[in-house]
Amino acid sequence: MNSNLNEIIAAAQVGMRFQYCIYGDSAYANLDQSHLRARHNYEVLTDRGKVENRVMSSLRETIEWDYGDVARYFPFVKVKQVLKMRKMPVADIYLTAMIMRNALNTLKPNNTAIYFSCRPPTLEQWTALGPDARPHIVPVIAIPP
Repeated sequence: MNSNLNEIIAAAQVGMRFQYCIYGDSAYANLDQSHLRARHNYEVLTDRGKVENRVMSSLRETIEWDYGDVARYFPFVKVKQVLKMRKMPVADIYLTAMIMRNALNTLKPNNTAIYFSCRPPTLEQWTALGPDARPHIVPVIAIPP
């Protein structure tokens, strides 16, 4: 599956002096594109590659905090004996746990918010966005108004 994300990010920055890129997990293939990057794993690294790896590795750690929060607040998501691929909607369960974790973050800022000194929105601000906040996500279960 090709999301064309690299092309979308590039097109959004046409004419900009600085070009930003998304740093992704090296588990994904072909991330060394113009605007999607992963850790440099070359045998001989340039000085720039070494610096990028060091800086991005420290920031990547903050993403792991999010997964740690989900596992701490909703421990059932890490029990392999309970969550069975192809027998349960594992992705839906994990997405629901992540949404609930985000709601908790509006009440008590998490490590990521503290680390980057950014205050999360209030629960009221966050929920006021409603489904328009993520129009590309189709709800699994539609609840009538």
